[in-house]
Amino acid sequence: MNSKFRVLFSVLIIFTILIIGFFQNPVKETKRSLKVGVLQLVSHPALDEIYKGIKENLPESYQITLLNAQGDQSQLAIMSEKLVKENDLVISITTPASLSVASKTKDKPIVFSGVTYPLESGLIESEEKSGNNITGVSDQPPIEVQLKLIKEIQPNVKKLGVLYTISEDNSVRQLEKIKKLSDKYDLEIVSRGVSNNNDLQQIAEELISKVDSLYIPIDNGIASAMPIVTKVADKENKAIYPSSESMLKDGGFMTIGINQYEIGKNTALIVKRVFAGDNPSDIPIYKIDNGDVILNEEKAIKLGIKLPEHIKYRKIN
Repeated sequence: MNSKFRVLFSVLIIFTILIIGFFQNPVKETKRSLKVGVLQLVSHPALDEIYKGIKENLPESYQITLLNAQGDQSQLAIMSEKLVKENDLVISITTPASLSVASKTKDKPIVFSGVTYPLESGLIESEEKSGNNITGVSDQPPIEVQLKLIKEIQPNVKKLGVLYTISEDNSVRQLEKIKKLSDKYDLEIVSRGVSNNNDLQQIAEELISKVDSLYIPIDNGIASAMPIVTKVADKENKAIYPSSESMLKDGGFMTIGINQYEIGKNTALIVKRVFAGDNPSDIPIYKIDNGDVILNEEKAIKLGIKLPEHIKYRKIN
């Protein structure tokens, strides 16, 4: 046996011993907690309830970091970048938050929550297959059913006011749909847009004085200042029909409510699917577009409004 063959044979033996040792004593994989970042546009009961639904339905082992921009667009950009950099997945609550996060990554999974028009806003290419790293839960209010209900409860309503935030695309799209349906329900729509909450009281006073009742779409700006609108409407003894249950708690009269907690809960279910290996692009957008008729009985008594017997409702929680 020549020297070269001996060296080669020795190397082969050593290599074999190392391979056997590796499989007999495998390296233990270090398990780490999955990191989930959550970006919330602003604090108000509806969005807080969405976050509650998310947090309570994700495993305790997940490390969840919540950042709240409190309505500051510049903070949205800063927080989006931080959450994308430091987490395995980012949840974005509302359209502005989702658009901000989406601008920071094309690879990391994004699960949006409480986005009314994800397709129209450009977040996704299709509601069946997003075509990118994004999926989530959409809250689309049943506008036509709500208008029909208003006329059943208050048949004498002719002028319906709509109060919305100009900068929120979701609100603008809802207003467009309301206007298209107005003739069908014999309603004249009187709308006023708000740029910021500093002008809200004055605009609300002007609008409410000119209409029979008030409708509020899913609108984060108005929802965050709902007590101001309620105070004005109460002075005029006018009913407010908001688009979410949380706004009833701040003085609204009645809604066909989309349950904000359920939005969060279903968002959490999608997050778990992504971490289980599903591609966000292959997860269809989950739509919450119906709900119960919910009544603020205390407000109904103050307004002197009685519901027709055929309308079934549940009281505000």
